[in-house]
Amino acid sequence: MDIFLKKLDHSQPSSSSSCPSLSPTIAPEIRMNANLSHLIDELNLESLKDDPGERMPLVNYSPRIREEVRKHYIHKGPCQPSKHQFPKTKIGNKMRQFNSSWFEGPFSGWLEYSVKKDAAYCLCCYLFKHEFIHGSAGEVFSKIGFRTWNKALERLRLHAGEANSVHHKCFNKMLGLSNHHQSIQAAFDKQSEKLKSEQRMRSEASVDVAKLLLHYGLPLFHTLQHLMDSACDDSDKSINAPARDCACDAKAMAATPADMKEYPNSYVLIVDTPGLKSGDIKVQVEDDNVLLISGERKREEEKEGGKYIKMERRVGKFMRKFTLPENINTDAISAVCQDGILTVTVEKLLTPRLKKRKTIEVKFA
Repeated sequence: MDIFLKKLDHSQPSSSSSCPSLSPTIAPEIRMNANLSHLIDELNLESLKDDPGERMPLVNYSPRIREEVRKHYIHKGPCQPSKHQFPKTKIGNKMRQFNSSWFEGPFSGWLEYSVKKDAAYCLCCYLFKHEFIHGSAGEVFSKIGFRTWNKALERLRLHAGEANSVHHKCFNKMLGLSNHHQSIQAAFDKQSEKLKSEQRMRSEASVDVAKLLLHYGLPLFHTLQHLMDSACDDSDKSINAPARDCACDAKAMAATPADMKEYPNSYVLIVDTPGLKSGDIKVQVEDDNVLLISGERKREEEKEGGKYIKMERRVGKFMRKFTLPENINTDAISAVCQDGILTVTVEKLLTPRLKKRKTIEVKFA
């Protein structure tokens, strides 16, 4: 109980009444949870201000409705009153003002302007910055507002920062939420029924193998290794087809480590492929959003008079599958293999892909 309650110091007289106040006796952990009762718990879209200078901090909303608040502002887009008569402010010896041309170009997706406060804000940082930075650090573009117009371009670029900056992380989260189809759950939902059925069959086969090993008390890792080694051998009829496919894919995946990088305009996949020729590697796109890298590393044939004394190098098939987000350009994928390293570059779309509208003919019976 000591972690929840603080002991009273009875040596000090009470200044209010004979009944001591409860708030000093409550530990910080309890007071922090008690503050949740002051958060806005009911969503009222009419109360959400368009002007960024009038908005309530996102942390003032209950976690239960924050996602809906974010979706509302993302749907409306950044507040960009381009036809507004921006007031001039004397900075140094010159009169300066906000320039509507800043709404275009690299800042167009997040830059906002508050008419009430004559200040610039960042929409994505307002929505997500508190998830990366706690406290009041760096609140100029998310809460306070920026007004140093003589250094605006320099400060806007500095705020955006590099690809791994907090701003870019917030911007990527905003993009992910703006397009429901880029979420992980949606990626699973988009898989074909055949792919789901195959995955379910392999999972069930894996569970059956584990149950069988436990039932007979067989050594788990030794038997799994035997299964993986003999899975791709069609002559071994003791292994059924689903288990063979599962183990074969598992072996190929385990033998293919990969790195993945994200840049502002592209994704880059890096795979080690030592000793492979151009005909040994395949890079394919399945279902418009699944990148498949596969191939086979073969052992050299033994020359007459020579034999292997030790064999430690990996041989056999390798494979990796990557589910790509929807903001990629499938017509701009390149692959280069140099010095035993395969580099696959997937370009991003500059503008979101528009869904084609399909008209259904209405037939009258």
